[in-house]
Amino acid sequence: MSFEPTLSPRFAVYIQNYLLSINVDPETLFSSCDIRYPFSNNQNMTLPVSKFANLLEKTARQINNPYVGLHLVQRYRYEAAGIMTLTVLAAPNVEEGIKALCHYDQYIDPAIEVSLDIGPKASALKINLINPKNVVTVQLTELLLIMIVDILNKGTGQRMPVTEVWFSHSGNKKVAPLEDFFGARVNYDQIGSQVFFDNSFLKKSFITSNDLLFDILKNSLENYLNTYEKDSSFLGMVCREIIRQTTDVTPNIRKVSLSMGMSERTLRRRLADKGIRFQEAKNMAREKRAQYHLAHSNMSLTEIAFELGFSELSGFSRAFRHWVGETPQAYRKRLKKM
Repeated sequence: MSFEPTLSPRFAVYIQNYLLSINVDPETLFSSCDIRYPFSNNQNMTLPVSKFANLLEKTARQINNPYVGLHLVQRYRYEAAGIMTLTVLAAPNVEEGIKALCHYDQYIDPAIEVSLDIGPKASALKINLINPKNVVTVQLTELLLIMIVDILNKGTGQRMPVTEVWFSHSGNKKVAPLEDFFGARVNYDQIGSQVFFDNSFLKKSFITSNDLLFDILKNSLENYLNTYEKDSSFLGMVCREIIRQTTDVTPNIRKVSLSMGMSERTLRRRLADKGIRFQEAKNMAREKRAQYHLAHSNMSLTEIAFELGFSELSGFSRAFRHWVGETPQAYRKRLKKM
């Protein structure tokens, strides 16, 4: 079971179509990132976030365009939209569309966490990428925030009243093209990547609003998520949610079940059907994530321990030895020799 955060295959299709539209052969770029070409939009496939982020960064360098995310969105054809975008656009208004995105997209695209903070007068739409350390995600982060705003702009037929935009990464390019798109000041090196906007926009109706279609699409998403109950990928979904929450809080079954849109009783039952208790799923998630970091990152043991929710390195070392039968140091050293 892989625990690297993933994106749905449509993202590879987006960049594939973008490159073709500007007369650039995608094959070499895809191959250099170990991504199969041509890439089909098969929902059964997933795309490791590190590979797609790397693909975007390489594309930006090869075509000498630091605004790949912006230009990809500008060339994006909404008839190729996935079910999540269609669900947002069928919602009765912006607030309901964003809430649907926040609830469902974390399972379609486990590497992406979208959240909405509604204040007294202004709101913040936030994007958080759950990605391996040392993976550059500048283009990907900008692409995601730009794409969501563009969907809302086109869906309502008017420009989102953005007051300010934050990106958590550093920026060494001119912000004018991005500020022209957002219609607001863009700031780098901020706490989180988010767009701030006036609350009045939340109640704006979508031109494409359709209550029946909205219900049908939400039911389809629920049915898609329920398919995890039939195979071991449900356990993978639970483990990914545990890892996702570990970066901010100490995950427990109440928090995990709430985030997954089910009761504690239902989550316990589904895990029990597979002979797994929640604590075992929690340990499994931490074990696999630890193995991933030890094998694929340069993170120190202390950094790995803290990311997995251990307060001390010694506690992590004891747990890891219990899981795999050797210390984290020995595990990493052995892999380097292979």
